[in-house]
Amino acid sequence: MASTNPSDQPLASEEKQADLLDMNEGETTTATPDEVDPDLLDPETARTDTAADEVDPDLLDPELAKDDVNAADPDLLDPNDADEADPDLLDPNNSTTAPDLLDPEAARTDPQEGVPVAPGEGDFVDDPDDDDEEAAKAQARGMATPPTDDEDDIEDFSTPFEDEGGFDDKPDDDSVELFDDELVGDDDDEAAPLADNKDGKKKKKRRIFTKFKKKPKEEKEPSKAEKRRRRRAICLLICCCCLILLLILLLIFLVFKKDTTDDTVDDDGYVDDGFVDDFFGFGDGLVPDNVQTTPFDPYVKGDCDFSDNFQPHAISQCECYGKITVVADDIRELYTLLKTRLMPELYSTSEDGEGWTEPITSCDPRNQALLWLSSGDTRRSGDLVQRFLTSTAFISMNGTKWDYKNLWLSDQNECLWLGLQCNKRFQIHSLALDTINIFGTVPSEIRLFRGLTTLSITRSHITGQIPTYIFSIPNLRDLRFYANQMTGSIPSEVGLATALEVLKLENNWMYGTLVSELGLLTNLRSLSLGFNQFIRHLPTELGMWTKLTSLVLEDNRISGTFPTQMGQWTALEKLLMTENLMTGGLPTEIGFMTSMRDVRLADIGMHGPIPSEIGLLTDLNRLDLGEQHFSGTIPTETGQLSNMYFLALLKNDLTGPIPTEFGKLTNMTRLDMQELHLEGTLPSEIGEMSLLKDFALDENDIISTIPPEVCELREKKLAKLIVDCPTKNGRGVGNWTDHTENGLDDLLAVEGNCFTICRKGA
Repeated sequence: MASTNPSDQPLASEEKQADLLDMNEGETTTATPDEVDPDLLDPETARTDTAADEVDPDLLDPELAKDDVNAADPDLLDPNDADEADPDLLDPNNSTTAPDLLDPEAARTDPQEGVPVAPGEGDFVDDPDDDDEEAAKAQARGMATPPTDDEDDIEDFSTPFEDEGGFDDKPDDDSVELFDDELVGDDDDEAAPLADNKDGKKKKKRRIFTKFKKKPKEEKEPSKAEKRRRRRAICLLICCCCLILLLILLLIFLVFKKDTTDDTVDDDGYVDDGFVDDFFGFGDGLVPDNVQTTPFDPYVKGDCDFSDNFQPHAISQCECYGKITVVADDIRELYTLLKTRLMPELYSTSEDGEGWTEPITSCDPRNQALLWLSSGDTRRSGDLVQRFLTSTAFISMNGTKWDYKNLWLSDQNECLWLGLQCNKRFQIHSLALDTINIFGTVPSEIRLFRGLTTLSITRSHITGQIPTYIFSIPNLRDLRFYANQMTGSIPSEVGLATALEVLKLENNWMYGTLVSELGLLTNLRSLSLGFNQFIRHLPTELGMWTKLTSLVLEDNRISGTFPTQMGQWTALEKLLMTENLMTGGLPTEIGFMTSMRDVRLADIGMHGPIPSEIGLLTDLNRLDLGEQHFSGTIPTETGQLSNMYFLALLKNDLTGPIPTEFGKLTNMTRLDMQELHLEGTLPSEIGEMSLLKDFALDENDIISTIPPEVCELREKKLAKLIVDCPTKNGRGVGNWTDHTENGLDDLLAVEGNCFTICRKGA
């Protein structure tokens, strides 16, 4: 196989290279006309011959052209037959140059016969693809212009050119082998005889030039449409990747946000806004972790025999002897350190602790707590300041008498003690000691829990007044002291607790007026002051409670009228004010309180008509206006309260008939209309109340039989139907006959009397 390296293959024999150099210099050779075609040596003649080829009469003869085409090998005429093509000819990297093409003499010699061809016999234009053949011919002569960088890799031989007669004697790296060994002979085959007929020569040349057809169409540069499709695909792929990346980032953001929310929302639903107690962490490093002193002996209630105790508990000593007399030396030393460095920081600005100089023998709750903190290893498991404050509160509120005191004054972390809750920084934010039989007053140390959000001490025996410093806790949101024995009034300092959302003080012995500073609690959602002795009127400043959802003032001595500002309580859902000393009527502004669900205004002394705006409270479930002095008729708009299941209008001065619109109250379960002055008949629309259980209509002026629709309710859920007994003169509700002796059993025996109880016989 011939080498493909251009450096290993000479262009031709030395003689042929010399001839080519002479031709490039424009010199004439000594070859005879029989050996060398003068057309190849004379450029002008070559151009003339080329012109003559264009008008070759043979090519103008259609029959001859047809014969030539038919005589051609069909395999050679098929440009797409890649299997038959010589790979050496299609390989653009094959730099081996056929020596015959570089030798003018060989170029005019038949490759099979080796005999010089007569002038003019080798010139032909016999194919419609003459442009491709001329380009291939020019390439064979080394005259074709090399492709530029902007053109395709496929060389274009379709443009005819003129041979200027110059040849480059340097090897061309991009040259290809034009002829294979089967078509053009090597130097050893130059003496072969020429073919005698012209057609054979044309077939050979056609076969040669056919191999220089352009590469198959599929190897061409992609079309513009294909490029557009590829660009679209790339753009689509990039967009998909960007979308996936965006979704991943969104997922990461949501996960991070959830983690952040988990860190800021406390167990009781309040948001941890990052507030840090002023004294939280103050004691860190105050006492080294490796310091351990003599521990207190366990507390045993009523045990005053200390003979077998090494270090009696401080609480035991105070209960038995009223003072502390036994203190180990190491406890005393650490006690002195804490008293010197800790106590001035906690009590330097307080009204009752500045310059605190209680002796070590004192039974003051703070002194007992400081001694406990100085004993054993009680400091390591929590925050030093928090443990001191909570232990002081425990002793102040007689913690040894609590029904439950799980882990209090133990070595466990204070966040695990009963009723204490901490945030994720282990800072106490909730102190809830409910129903554990607490005695005493609210300890002043509570004010030092600056991060406290919830303070609840309920159903116990707390006495005294509400400390004013409670309302200075900046983060306090929930304050509950209900069901205790507290006295006094609500201090005006309550207006400082602007973050307060829940205030429950019911079931105490409190009294006094409702201070106007309560109106400053604009974040208030629930206020419960019931079952106390509060007096006077409702301040107009209470109209600023736009977030209020529950107001409980029942069983007090509040007087005056409802302020018209109550119409601003648009978020209010529950209003309980039974058993007060109110006057005036129900303001029409109640129609703005559309969120109302439970209204209880029984026995508060109101009078006047029931406003028709009551029908705007479509979410109302319960309405109790009993035991008042309301007059006029029952508003027909009451029938619009389709969600109502309890209606009490008893003991009023209402007159007129029962509205037929009551039939729309399909959720009604209890309807109390006793001791009114209602007239007319019992409407059959009452039978639409399929859920009705209790219906009291006695002590009215209704004269009617009981409609069958109402009696059918007895077969459903109606268990109590109380009416006025029918009488001989036709009054009452039901049927009466001459054989009836007005006894209940006799009346029930009469057909149509489906009531359960009847009252006020004739």
